[in-house]
Amino acid sequence: IRRSSSTGGTPFKDSLPAVSFDGRRVAFTREDTSKPIADTGFFETQVMIAEADGTGLRAVLPVDGIVQDAVAFEPLSGSYRMAWSEIDPVSINAGGPQQYGLRVVDPDTSTGNLICSSPALAVPNLGEGRCFGFHVSWPIPGAVVLPQQFLEIYLDGTAPTSSYQTL
Repeated sequence: IRRSSSTGGTPFKDSLPAVSFDGRRVAFTREDTSKPIADTGFFETQVMIAEADGTGLRAVLPVDGIVQDAVAFEPLSGSYRMAWSEIDPVSINAGGPQQYGLRVVDPDTSTGNLICSSPALAVPNLGEGRCFGFHVSWPIPGAVVLPQQFLEIYLDGTAPTSSYQTL
């Protein structure tokens, strides 16, 4: 992150870096402490991307009032698609966030979509799964994993699965 961004004297806090499969790009989350979200204690957070040499730093697909977090790159050489969690902190209650989702984005075109979102998903052998996580991983092409419940979300629309019961 330091090669791409210097946040000293700014309201930004950069964290959670991810490196593309081919090592040419780095992405991370940027919290903007000058933009609180209501009285939640959260600040707007967006995913940033840059070339590995530190050039070309930019926000990927910012959304006002949302926390974007836990970015992961698709595990294919030459692909820079990313997945990350999003939550609306205003929706947080005793049961956690009620508005959330997992977004997949092509940063070169700034296009993407939620591949799943609230409410909870019906998952065989698990019951319900929540489509967000603070440690998103993309270990194989075609499936993003949310490790809290070992929830596997497939990009082709196949019903989600979980290895949680097996483990």
